[in-house]
Amino acid sequence: MIGKQSSPKTPKTPRAKKMGGGTAVGGGINFQAAATAIVGVHILRGTALNWLEGLCSDKPTAVWAESEGPGDDLRIELADNSPIEVQAKKGLVRGPNLWAALHSIADAIHNGQLLHGVLAVASDSSRTICEDLAIDIERLGQGRTDVLTHIGADWAQRLKKANIPVQMVCRCMRIRVIHARSADDTSISAAKDALRYVCVRDEDVDAAWNCLYRQAVLLIEKRGRWTLQDLIRQLRSANIAIREDDFPASVFDRYSKWVINNNNHFFITGIRRKIPLTSLLPMRLEKMDFTKMPSESASSALERYHRSTERVRFGQEFDAIWTARFKMLAVVVAGPGLGKSTMIKELAHRYAQDGYLVLSVALKPIAAAMQHGATFTELLLSHALDGSPLSPN
Repeated sequence: MIGKQSSPKTPKTPRAKKMGGGTAVGGGINFQAAATAIVGVHILRGTALNWLEGLCSDKPTAVWAESEGPGDDLRIELADNSPIEVQAKKGLVRGPNLWAALHSIADAIHNGQLLHGVLAVASDSSRTICEDLAIDIERLGQGRTDVLTHIGADWAQRLKKANIPVQMVCRCMRIRVIHARSADDTSISAAKDALRYVCVRDEDVDAAWNCLYRQAVLLIEKRGRWTLQDLIRQLRSANIAIREDDFPASVFDRYSKWVINNNNHFFITGIRRKIPLTSLLPMRLEKMDFTKMPSESASSALERYHRSTERVRFGQEFDAIWTARFKMLAVVVAGPGLGKSTMIKELAHRYAQDGYLVLSVALKPIAAAMQHGATFTELLLSHALDGSPLSPN
């Protein structure tokens, strides 16, 4: 999902990040990387974070590092396509850093830029933030202004002074404590327990967590974004096998393997056996400009079709494997037996290997079935999954 662009501003100088070394529970832990890795585990499992419990279903499908948005540290895309922003703070105490983080989220909610926001704090933050202010924000969101702690009353007063409606904003934000320190790593332990459902081998759980944590550090440095496909590629690169079950990482992994195996060969007329794609010569395409023709006879249309397959100039060719990667909408024109179907097999095989979700179908039967009332989406899935180990559900 692409976030909403704000009006041009003077570029901000990137903040220096403390990059911890070793595993996440070692010395010099990078709290933001640990929080990012925890989100990654929930994407793999398809489970809710429960950071916004009682407000919305916060099941993540993607995570950004260094979003430069109201949350600044993390932007999480949810299953319903709505985003949440997260400020991640370690060792936070009452003071300017606390109020700046909360005001950034509150302003965005008030201005309609954000539906929900989270201040994620490490367990070494002050008790008045982890307990008192966290509870007071929930109570303020419920319309309660009585018996507030000093820090909760201070926050409500600051919102009023900024002309921000207290109840409306507090209803949409939460403070959540993430236990990711060497002396208190219960959140990491919970993430590893979730990884036991992801990994085939129990002995891979620590390796899977360390892989995600290291990649999270790099994600922060590069200001990148993770999706399910990215996370599966990371586990594959670390030789970590994914369990066969009904969670997102498993379903995607099984389907990708089926697409790869189902499209790893091609046929030649007159030869009965399958020929592996590794024996296929490189296929080339030539770019053609599309022009809509006026009404014409069948013979002139046929003549134009044959002309279109003739080489008319040199230097406009490119490797067929890049067809759909850079040209999202493309029509390939060629005569019978010149390799269109084989090219589709090669595209499906290569793109599935690269971690893309590939749905390869013949459109003619789908178009025919739509005449009887079926929707394109359900037909697309049923035809693409035909013969696979998965059902559309």
